[in-house]
Amino acid sequence: MANSFPSPQEAPVFSVNQPSRTSSPPHPTIASPLIDPSLSDPNSTGSTGSTTLGEQFLRLQLRSDVPILLSVRQITEILSIADSQIMPIPHMPPWMMGIYNWRGEILWIVDLAHLCGLAPWYESPHAHSSHATVILNLPATTEQSPSAKGCSLGLVVQKVEDMEWCTLDAVQLSPPPSMPDPIAQFSVGYWQKSETTSLAILDGKTLLSTVAQFESDD
Repeated sequence: MANSFPSPQEAPVFSVNQPSRTSSPPHPTIASPLIDPSLSDPNSTGSTGSTTLGEQFLRLQLRSDVPILLSVRQITEILSIADSQIMPIPHMPPWMMGIYNWRGEILWIVDLAHLCGLAPWYESPHAHSSHATVILNLPATTEQSPSAKGCSLGLVVQKVEDMEWCTLDAVQLSPPPSMPDPIAQFSVGYWQKSETTSLAILDGKTLLSTVAQFESDD
């Protein structure tokens, strides 16, 4: 199958300083799934003068009115991938767009909006022949099966927006009434950015495990 891939012609549009896929995570494992307390904003201080605990996220658009957040620690890079470079695979869920030759490795490409219960990318009025694709990457752990080695996944989104610094006290565990249920099942919390804006914080591990079920079946 590898020999039938189109040659990769990715155009990196974003890159984060992440370790290699075989290295350890940059921060220790912690109890809270939302905010790593080892991270703090040096420019933000609380009433006691101590630094404010928080984490950096990348804001993405699933649709124009559906922004979400993904931890920068779980992202390797972002590419613009032509639709012709994605090879469809039969008998897969409709949100699975296919596979892509990412630097010689098989990378599954997922329509994240469709996975989260929204309309597929090709029904969007903003559909293009190339896709903004977030490369999700998590270090392998001893609990994962050999098929999970690499732990990489391509998430197609409508738009890549800005970095956001999210503080612990602004994160809620309960979804707001307006949050669609399919998005809630992949979320670990919700950032109340303003009185009218709440963004779901998606969990990369949950996304990977969901897709891995279909990879193993295939």
